[in-house]
Amino acid sequence: MLVWDLAQNIVSPIQTFSSHSLLLLRSHPKNPDLVALGYKGGLVIVQGLKKGSNAIYKLKGHTEDIISLAWCLSSDSTDLQLSSTALDRSLRVWDVEAEKARHTLKIPLASKNRKAEIGQKGRQWVVATWVPSSPGLIVCSTMMGDVCMCDTNSPRSGWDFFETDEDCAGHFRCVFSLSAVGAQEKTYIVSTSLDRNIIFWDVAAKKAAYCIPSFGGFPYSLSFSPIACASLAAGSGDNTIKLWRTDCTSNPYSTVSFWQGIRGRVMTVAWHPTKEDVIAFGTDDGKVGTVNISTKHSVVSVSHHKQTTYVVTWAQLLDLDSENKAEKTYLLSLGDGKVKVHHYPKLDKEALDLNSSFFKEAQAKTKWTTVNFHAEL
Repeated sequence: MLVWDLAQNIVSPIQTFSSHSLLLLRSHPKNPDLVALGYKGGLVIVQGLKKGSNAIYKLKGHTEDIISLAWCLSSDSTDLQLSSTALDRSLRVWDVEAEKARHTLKIPLASKNRKAEIGQKGRQWVVATWVPSSPGLIVCSTMMGDVCMCDTNSPRSGWDFFETDEDCAGHFRCVFSLSAVGAQEKTYIVSTSLDRNIIFWDVAAKKAAYCIPSFGGFPYSLSFSPIACASLAAGSGDNTIKLWRTDCTSNPYSTVSFWQGIRGRVMTVAWHPTKEDVIAFGTDDGKVGTVNISTKHSVVSVSHHKQTTYVVTWAQLLDLDSENKAEKTYLLSLGDGKVKVHHYPKLDKEALDLNSSFFKEAQAKTKWTTVNFHAEL
């Protein structure tokens, strides 16, 4: 561990008292000489930083790696109180000087309105922070992204989950950090998550106030819905499609992310011309598919490009699967110089190659760079 004295620009090594890997540290907000250290394996150590004042407290109880540490600042108490969470999904409130846990709480898997997915049970990532305006109140996250609160003065009262609504649906992946902002009259808890959303939670109202979405990669493609004209779909390099309701007056950042089944950077998106809840997408590894924004269900075509899919677009063509020659909606995709015609909604059927199926043999080797469809031309 190193301490950097910014005033004198001196970096000094500090002795630590565990052979395990140091995962995180939290300096005391009022005493700059005091720091809490969280280690791999579950050990928490509180020690001083100045020479001759290395007070050492060892807090033992967690059985897995430490994830978060937070100091409790109470105006009516001089006791050193610290909270810690670990991969064992437990929250411990420590009396530091006594080196014992005042409270040991098991953080819920998820709220009653959500089910913990079996595939995510290996990622028990939970964090906690204190509410500075209300000593004893601590806010935690669950591994499914819920945010809840407990009064450590009466821990048997259980957990109160913060509410969400349509404009701010909360997190759908695990939360990485929680921090408190605001004055005593109005305190917010700010959370960041693997889903790249930043959410402000109103502590007094116990609900999500608003959500600020962000990208974890470049936004490669934008497309407004031809039916719900204020709905903007964005294909992103963080393997998601984000749907932004630009006409939402109560929350100008109202956004929903879709990631299930995509598994690749989304290079292009296109709305279905008549179905307001279907978006087509293409990825950097050549996949082509559709996502239903109502059910969050995605379908990937069995036919894919060898390289990046650069364009997807919808086309009204004569039925290629029957003799009645009625118009039918097909999905076109472009990649590695080829245009494929996908049989929507039967994406489990092999797509047709535009060159070999529609053009003469002399044009079969043409390398296409873009494709679009216009019904009136």
